[in-house]
Amino acid sequence: DTDGAISVLQNAVVIDPNYANAHFFLAVSYATKRDFPRAITELETVGAISEENRAAVATHITDLQAGRNPFP
Repeated sequence: DTDGAISVLQNAVVIDPNYANAHFFLAVSYATKRDFPRAITELETVGAISEENRAAVATHITDLQAGRNPFP
C-alpha cells in the first residue's frame, strides 16, 4: 500500500522533521511511484541532517536525477 505508506510517512516528518528514516522511506515510496522529484527532495532532506547521511544518499540522488529508481 504505497499510498498509505506515503500518508503515514508524511505525517511522521511533520511531527519530527529530523526523522531521517521517515524521510528516507518516504523517498523510497515516491520513487516506487516514479515521482522522482519528490524522492530527490526527501533524500536531500536526509542528507541535510548529517554528513554521514549525505554520503549515504548521494548515489541514490544521482540515480534518481538520471531517471533511474535505485530502490528496485
